[in-house]
Amino acid sequence: SPTDDHIAYWTAEEGNVAARLVLAKVKDAKLEEIRSKTLFNVIDCKLAWQKRGDYLVVKVDRYTKKSGEKNNIKYSGLIYNFEIFHMRERNIPLDTLEVKETIQSFAVEPVGHKLIVISGEGVRTNVTFYKMGQGQKSGKIEALKVIAQPITKAFWAPNGQYVVLAALRVGSSPGGLLVFVDTNDMSIMPKQEHPDLSEVEWDPTGRYVTSVVHCRSGVKRDYSFKIWTFQGNLVFEKTVERLAAFHWRPRPASLLNDEGIKKVRQNRNVWTPKFDQRDRILRTGESAKQQEQRRRQLDEFQKIKEKNAKRLAIQKQQRLDLRGGIDTDSLFENQSNAGEEVVEFLIKTEEVEYKP
Repeated sequence: SPTDDHIAYWTAEEGNVAARLVLAKVKDAKLEEIRSKTLFNVIDCKLAWQKRGDYLVVKVDRYTKKSGEKNNIKYSGLIYNFEIFHMRERNIPLDTLEVKETIQSFAVEPVGHKLIVISGEGVRTNVTFYKMGQGQKSGKIEALKVIAQPITKAFWAPNGQYVVLAALRVGSSPGGLLVFVDTNDMSIMPKQEHPDLSEVEWDPTGRYVTSVVHCRSGVKRDYSFKIWTFQGNLVFEKTVERLAAFHWRPRPASLLNDEGIKKVRQNRNVWTPKFDQRDRILRTGESAKQQEQRRRQLDEFQKIKEKNAKRLAIQKQQRLDLRGGIDTDSLFENQSNAGEEVVEFLIKTEEVEYKP
């Protein structure tokens, strides 16, 4: 388990002894079994912990018939199902989910209660989103949405909710499809492409995701990476000769302790308007130098305006004579040709030492 002193393992069948899934607690350098399940006709098991340790999801491949010799065993009538352990519930209840198609891959939401299962053969795949039951609702696994797309793998954002469904290059299939999904409302955002796609990697914040074509894919083409927003909008792309791998820098640990983080969250309504104002100022792209330039331009404009005002005053009698004594200047006294623009400038920033 990524968060608790728990370990999970499975033992294969041997003779008349069935396979077993075992959950154990590590205590005083010993394993204390806390939950188990016996399974029959098992070919293989794949174990996956949720990031927060709330769930243990086990994919079980089973058979109905077995033939052949010991070193050349053949299985037929394959059955696929998931065994889902609810680690935070009393007595660790267990759910079983049966999938009738061949399972290509699956992915557990890092922070949340959803499970993505990609099933099917070749490029004819279905992506099914499930919601795992919680508390007294455990035992009811709800299918949220099914997407029929040639997908090979799902990549969850570090904090869940957003996921990229990707068709990676497999064999002669070039892949390259990227489907961005918001699982809060199960909406599909823009679909994108990156031919011969090798891998996908989220940045630690979950704001950006990178698609990569590297030389280890065995494809002779332009190796490149593309950076997308979590909504599927392209931000940056670059071709790199003999690109071997792409990795985001790990997110640094917070400078605040737990108490400091708690205080910031409690005062979020106070800090948010201040940061929003600073963001608006920074978005204008103005600086002290630009501010001074605008001030000079305003001074020059005022000088020209005053000069023309004096010239108009001197020529007033001449205009009256030309227009038969009619003062046409008064026709425009209540009209203004000037518009007003309010611009905010970042004057300075201050760093204040935080003392919890």
